[in-house]
Amino acid sequence: MVKVSTTISFYDFLNKFITGFLLLIIGIDILSEELKKPIKDGIVNMENYLHVGNGIMTITLIFATSFIFGIVFSFIVEKLTLRIRNCPCLLEKARKKAMRESSIEINLSKFKTNILYDYYRSYYKMIDKGLQYNVPALEATERFIKQLFFLIVLYLIPRPFSDTPRMIVDELSLILLLLLPFIWYNVQIKIHATVWEVGEYINILKSEESNK
Repeated sequence: MVKVSTTISFYDFLNKFITGFLLLIIGIDILSEELKKPIKDGIVNMENYLHVGNGIMTITLIFATSFIFGIVFSFIVEKLTLRIRNCPCLLEKARKKAMRESSIEINLSKFKTNILYDYYRSYYKMIDKGLQYNVPALEATERFIKQLFFLIVLYLIPRPFSDTPRMIVDELSLILLLLLPFIWYNVQIKIHATVWEVGEYINILKSEESNK
């Protein structure tokens, strides 16, 4: 039976909180002219929020709201990008990369034509044996990159209609927006290649044990 963890990892927690906090700032910046007053150059001036007597409550509210926003936003992004993440062409490139770097042959099932079947089989074998290595950290990084990409898009969409000059921030955001897909691609290929490699090594070890 596959042992699936039901607890949230530190990486996922941090990912959702940071994403939600950034989304909260962008939402305030875009939707509320009144609440834009304490925001200068895209940075929240916390002194305008933290008054004596309600500072702890305000921090708690910001923390909880950011985390909830992060959970919802993460769910939406995952739904939008699911087909891209597990695209057969990416899985095949990663399989070839794993074979090239590990010098082992990773064969697909002869009775299955869908490469996703073999990939998921390798993935759950990896989880079942507890051999995830750096995959959870890489997956959290991959999710954060995707969410950051959509956050930047949300930030840049209303910029042409804004009277607030932030040329440096806008230019840096645009550069990051162009770089993120390339970074995401390499991280995702690394995840897939690791899963393929670990899954095949498990098969090899199992075969060796059965031949003893």
